[in-house]
Amino acid sequence: MRFSILLSLLLLASFGYSQENYALFRPGVQYVYDHPLPETAATSPLLGIQIEDVPCQFTYESLQTNAPENDEFCLVRVPAFIGSEICRDGGLTQLNLGSDESPIWLELRTAATVGTQWLAGLTPDSVFARVDDLYLGEVLGMADSIKAIGLYQKNETGQLIPLYEEAPLLVSQNYGLVRAVFLHWLGEDVGTIDLVGMSDPMVGLQNPTRTSVFDLTPGDELHWSSSISGMSQDGFFMVTNKRERATYEDRFWTSDNTLLNLVFSVDRITFFGGTPPPTTDTIYEASVLDTIRYDWEYLSFLDEQPGALIFDTTTTDIWRTVMLGYNYECERPAKQFSTEVKIYENCGQTSFEAITGDEFYRGLAGPYFAYSDVSGFNFRFRNVRYAALADGTICGEPLDFIVSTDSPLANDLISIWPNPAQDALFWSGPDQDKAMNLIITNTLGQQFPFGQVWPGQSIDVSSLQTGLYWILLRDFSGKYHHKTAFIKL
Repeated sequence: MRFSILLSLLLLASFGYSQENYALFRPGVQYVYDHPLPETAATSPLLGIQIEDVPCQFTYESLQTNAPENDEFCLVRVPAFIGSEICRDGGLTQLNLGSDESPIWLELRTAATVGTQWLAGLTPDSVFARVDDLYLGEVLGMADSIKAIGLYQKNETGQLIPLYEEAPLLVSQNYGLVRAVFLHWLGEDVGTIDLVGMSDPMVGLQNPTRTSVFDLTPGDELHWSSSISGMSQDGFFMVTNKRERATYEDRFWTSDNTLLNLVFSVDRITFFGGTPPPTTDTIYEASVLDTIRYDWEYLSFLDEQPGALIFDTTTTDIWRTVMLGYNYECERPAKQFSTEVKIYENCGQTSFEAITGDEFYRGLAGPYFAYSDVSGFNFRFRNVRYAALADGTICGEPLDFIVSTDSPLANDLISIWPNPAQDALFWSGPDQDKAMNLIITNTLGQQFPFGQVWPGQSIDVSSLQTGLYWILLRDFSGKYHHKTAFIKL
């Protein structure tokens, strides 16, 4: 053992490594870790931490499954990382493994040399730490010096007894904490957490924020698909499918800088199904300007670290968790706001009364929903399928926009106003002396015929319920002409 340590030290010295220049975390760097806990609708498969350049910093609470020796499955509120508070002073780091009211401090000396031993903390039993090894390893695909710190307790004869079979803390010289255990379950074998990415240096995985999520460039092309199914008010099963080819045009803010507006030029095909079959098959829209609004304050969760537990101020006793998923489009991380979670005294129980998560992809905006089933209704909302970005990035498979044997709509210049409309709607076309048959269709494919109408003629829409509708204009030969959407207030 002594020979291997000396050999390692000689090798590390030849690479220019120093035992003193180690730290658990680099200030301002986003660290992302994989963990072995069971994945649920409320627990992210990845956890994150970012330490600011301050002496002490509180971390945040997260929902995690309770320790595995407890057979009863339960979500508990615990520190999302290896400590609820982190204090740093050079090569000394202190971790609070308890709460503010009942702190349990663990002292780690990352600058200590191999063989150094110290009393690390006072839990129900004294915990000792020791630098067990120093070796050359690989971190995120790069060679680096790694220091192993073990945790121990002493038996009656004063002999050190390891709390874990392997050193629970591995610290890389250039990248910080490489591997750790959940120290708030000190001594419990719940598996290790492993570093899978950092935001700086530019290696590994980057954690998306509001700024990076909405970092779109004019000309970026995204393809989305959506599917909504459920029962209509008449008791019929209805399905609405959409395929959209959206090109990003511009952005603007509201006057009070609270809402971000993204403008897309959208080619859209909407087709319907169900039992009985709907009377409308397919609706085509071309080059429709679609403005999507985002509440910037609501999106503040994107700046949080994965695993953070956030109280929902709009609902009593409801919390949500910030999740970072594995299924990246274009190898871009997706950040997600989880389902509603109700917190009880000792457990957290997931409530599935809300759609499962809003997903936001770095540089591809959002929200996007994965497939979910809520109260008999199936949703797959704005599922991003393909991207062709202005910077040359191409990923996924473009959607096929030939989805019906019907002839596409004629490309006539037809306008409607006002939009949104409350009581009356007007339309105009290139031929002011040509009447057409007008049909209004809702999102379930239900049609409301208005018969023959003339350009400029007032259309009474006061009886329609509030929502999104399409206007279809058909000439007397039976051919549909260009159609657009409107909102009924």
